[in-house]
Amino acid sequence: LSQVLQARGIRCVILAPAENEAETNEMDWTPFTVVSLEPPALDARLPHAGLSHYNNVLRCWHELSYRGITRVGFISRGDSHEFTQGQGLAAHAYQQSRCCPPHDRIPDLNLSADTPADQLCTWLQTHRPVAVISSEPIHPLLPKTSRLKPPDQFSYVSLDVLSEEAADVSGIDPGMDRLGETVVETLNQLQQRGLTGQAPSPVGTQITGIWRDGSTLAEPVVLAKSG
Repeated sequence: LSQVLQARGIRCVILAPAENEAETNEMDWTPFTVVSLEPPALDARLPHAGLSHYNNVLRCWHELSYRGITRVGFISRGDSHEFTQGQGLAAHAYQQSRCCPPHDRIPDLNLSADTPADQLCTWLQTHRPVAVISSEPIHPLLPKTSRLKPPDQFSYVSLDVLSEEAADVSGIDPGMDRLGETVVETLNQLQQRGLTGQAPSPVGTQITGIWRDGSTLAEPVVLAKSG
């Protein structure tokens, strides 16, 4: 592959996330200026830029805690944990350990490709979360006749409001446009400095998402003052 790219006159590469990080990196990056989209496999020492999945979940929890909500469920789909290296799950587990007693913690829901709607409805009916943080849009999975809909039955926070079909969803704009700009800017800077191949100590940039207010989140709890 290295020889093919060189023969075609390609000198700069944006590397997509690895499908299998367990595979050994045998690519010769020496002739190329390279930036990885998301942190690369551990044996590839490359500059990179990625979304701050951990901080995005912490921001969602911040908004929920501000409203007095601590009984929160987390929804994902398929192998998204591998893509994000479990950052979202780790942030959610950390916040649960701080805010919710063990007996009242809601198990995470990982939707399968077969019956996601049935899984979601069963999970909501069984565990009755006060709020849900999801990396996958859930409105299309909720039957039109179901009463289990936000914000009436639970608060809903999306980790990617731009992917939501429903209007005015509360949650995170992850900043995919800013990520793309950062990757290209980093590549340009490295090229101008004549830096190619792997780095002795690679530098990475994390893009933190922006909170977007919507109509799927409960209002803050106002505590009355005594006296």
